[in-house]
Amino acid sequence: MKAIYSAFVFTFAFIPVLLFGDTVLLKSGEKVEGKITSSSADEVSIEVKVSPTIRDERIIERADIAKIDAMTPDEVAFYKIKDLHPADTVLKPDYYDVAIQNKIQPFLTQFAYSSYVPEVRKIGAVFDAEKARMIKTEEIKFEGDWLKKGDYEKNRYEIDAQALLDQMEEASAKGEYPKVLNLYDRMKKNFPKSASYPAAVSSAWSNINKLNKTISAFLVQLNANEKTREEKLQISTVTEQEQVRQAIAREKAAINAAVETSKKNGLRFISLYPNNRDALVALQESVHTAATEINAIPLSAMARSVQLTREAQKALNIFDLTVAENDLTEARQLWPENDLIPTIDGRLKDRKAQLEKSNKAQKDSVQRAAK
Repeated sequence: MKAIYSAFVFTFAFIPVLLFGDTVLLKSGEKVEGKITSSSADEVSIEVKVSPTIRDERIIERADIAKIDAMTPDEVAFYKIKDLHPADTVLKPDYYDVAIQNKIQPFLTQFAYSSYVPEVRKIGAVFDAEKARMIKTEEIKFEGDWLKKGDYEKNRYEIDAQALLDQMEEASAKGEYPKVLNLYDRMKKNFPKSASYPAAVSSAWSNINKLNKTISAFLVQLNANEKTREEKLQISTVTEQEQVRQAIAREKAAINAAVETSKKNGLRFISLYPNNRDALVALQESVHTAATEINAIPLSAMARSVQLTREAQKALNIFDLTVAENDLTEARQLWPENDLIPTIDGRLKDRKAQLEKSNKAQKDSVQRAAK
């Protein structure tokens, strides 16, 4: 999925890369890439990435080293943002401010004398230019195209779906897993054919796994807490025991009321209540049901279909109609319900008509010249 933006969350169109920045070339020819953590006359310690989540430290004897290439701090920082560019869909000018404040300005402040400053300023200038355009023209940017206010309604289905996906991503970043899944239910109900739907499915699946682990951890902790509480109650006075039980009853009643309110509001996933077993079990059951549902969705085919429609649009932009038509055909086979297909298909027909008209005009011109 292309990165998108709305008023709800800030998502930048680049792939974050973990850059350790240092390379140790061994005499054997092996390259060890990572971050040098210490060095001495006899050895070098380098932190290496074993997997996306696991790092290890490797100690290398100086005698085995042929060469060490260490990136400077400004190089490491620059390579983290060098491919930063505005998202294909931007609904609010605030997006550009966030990009500049969180990505561009910190580099310029910290590395004011870096040789990369001109390049970073160029990146910032692109964001500034798009922001100025959005404010001046009151346009929005959708799928790489600039739309006037009147064009919003024509693309409202996709734009609203993407805004909802942004809300899901914001909630996910905050660890609000039940909220993510409730938002997914809205996406499934209201925008099941949108280009954002496959990304929403992927986000929901990820948050289901996180929520399930969280619930399991809470249940384990709850067992331990209940055991400890019972042990303390056994040595408490009758009055103290009654006070604790009343407090527990009040808390349970409050949670039950909150759960009922969620259900009345049509929310399938209630909030996390770490100290309420009934609420945790009920939420766990909802999670398992959702996991079964999502597992049956042909996510890969749907995501590939969306990707192909976007590639078809790029081909249309350069009048490569054959590639566009092939991409669109495959996209339709993978996911016939893809909402982007009719739009791109319409543009393809327009391009064909333009090309036919141009060819006819050129042919007429040649014939007139021959006379």
